Amino acid sequence: MPGPAGRSDDRPCVLVVDDDPVLRRFIRAVLEGVGIRVEEAADGPEAFGLLESLTPQVVLLDVMLPGDDGVTVMNRLAPSGVRVLMLTGVDDPDIEDSALAAGALGYLTKPFSPRELLDQIEGLLAP
Repeated sequence: MPGPAGRSDDRPCVLVVDDDPVLRRFIRAVLEGVGIRVEEAADGPEAFGLLESLTPQVVLLDVMLPGDDGVTVMNRLAPSGVRVLMLTGVDDPDIEDSALAAGALGYLTKPFSPRELLDQIEGLLAP
């Protein structure tokens, strides 16, 4: 994506898929504060629309989404090879197991601290 003066934006990109706009703004502030570009979607269909033109290094994906839940969205994302970190307000080992079995590389329970989020993202961005 072109940046200022037509240069391409070489920052890593994270797509945040969560129906809570307050949480999306929080995540944006944390990640942009360390130089990560953030794109946002409120649900699965919006995320897949963005993925037609966007290649994020990481997708942060809420488990509880309107329409298709996050695990269903994860199953559709898995063939793309994108790295996915699941977010949830529900501490349920069965949901965590389903998400990891679908291909998620991590699972973060809300509420989480900025440091917890950054540690997870940095681990997923590492080569």
